[in-house]
Amino acid sequence: MEERTDEKTDGRIINEVAEQLLDEAAFTSSLITDKEREAGSADEEHIYPTSKEETEKMEELLKQAAAAAEDPNEEVFREKYAHLSSVVEWSKKRHRTWLWQIILGALLSVAILYYFKGEQKKDVERAHKYAEQVATWTPCDTTITYEKCKKHDNKSWDLHYTSANRYKAYKLAELKNNVEGWEESAKKYQHNADTAKTQEAKDKYIKLKDKALADAESNRNKFDSIAAFNYEQVKEMAVNEVTRRETNEKSSENSLRNFMIFLAVLIPFYIWTGYPRGYELTTTRRRDKVLSWIRRVSFKIAAIFFGSGLLMRFLPDDIVEYIYANGRRETHREFNMGNIFVFVMKIGLMIVGAFLFCFVSVLIMTIETLGGIRFRIGELVRNRKRAKAAAVAEMK
Repeated sequence: MEERTDEKTDGRIINEVAEQLLDEAAFTSSLITDKEREAGSADEEHIYPTSKEETEKMEELLKQAAAAAEDPNEEVFREKYAHLSSVVEWSKKRHRTWLWQIILGALLSVAILYYFKGEQKKDVERAHKYAEQVATWTPCDTTITYEKCKKHDNKSWDLHYTSANRYKAYKLAELKNNVEGWEESAKKYQHNADTAKTQEAKDKYIKLKDKALADAESNRNKFDSIAAFNYEQVKEMAVNEVTRRETNEKSSENSLRNFMIFLAVLIPFYIWTGYPRGYELTTTRRRDKVLSWIRRVSFKIAAIFFGSGLLMRFLPDDIVEYIYANGRRETHREFNMGNIFVFVMKIGLMIVGAFLFCFVSVLIMTIETLGGIRFRIGELVRNRKRAKAAAVAEMK
């Protein structure tokens, strides 16, 4: 009797069965390694369940442990039970993971895409206009010799689809410019080779000269080939070009539109999947740590770029003093030309910052949303399998 009394004063002996159930609950998670099972001790992060099934199993074992406990207030049992209960409650609870910063970055991306889509629409309309111009061509003489071929002028680009002669003249002028440019480069390389002080430098310039002459010859051959085209061949060439151009411009516009739609749909899905249960967060713990680090670092860099551009100050105006012939002096403020460079730097830094902010926001939103949808689909499939298996078992 005396020995039995001593055992009852030892709480862990009294709650032996309950503590075994607690140990079994603590090793429910599939994150527990074989080494940890053998040692009987697990890493704190590995205790958390990774699925609804594991969470329910852990909860059931805790209920059994509470029912089996002879002394629920015993300190060791109470602390371990409370800790594992908090793990279960956290795993069952939904947690908000979506961030306003990410949504703001996605919305800014939509606004930028909308602007560029408007610009792209203008390019589509321009390409369609060129296609219509080519379609209304009338037959004409398109003979142009190398000697009579003129260089481009500022109006050539917008007018070269208005007639077969102008189109051919534009293409030939482009090739003639290339020929003369490469020939001029060849002369410079030859001069550099003649004045080179080492054989190595001389050989380098000779190779560059030979390449320049080869490129000049290639462009001249293309010139002669197109120069021989009659009206029908010129029109066929133009039709193929404007058709390809219009197709490419429409494809670019459609890509921008599709990406806008993708982001518009992605944002509500991001919020919807942004309330995962704890066990889902356990499975994505490593991914979330990496994405969180990327977000913090990238947003900080983006803020540095954008803020630097925003706060960059312009240079003070130049103070210029004019002295006239009669001896009169006047002082004027004049625009500092260095501010052009400062302005370009400001805009460039702000664009880089905004682009990085948008890019990282869309990247993180996409990864987290697709991961959340994938997890929910997987969970739905598992629940259906469980329901089906339960129905089959009930029928048996």
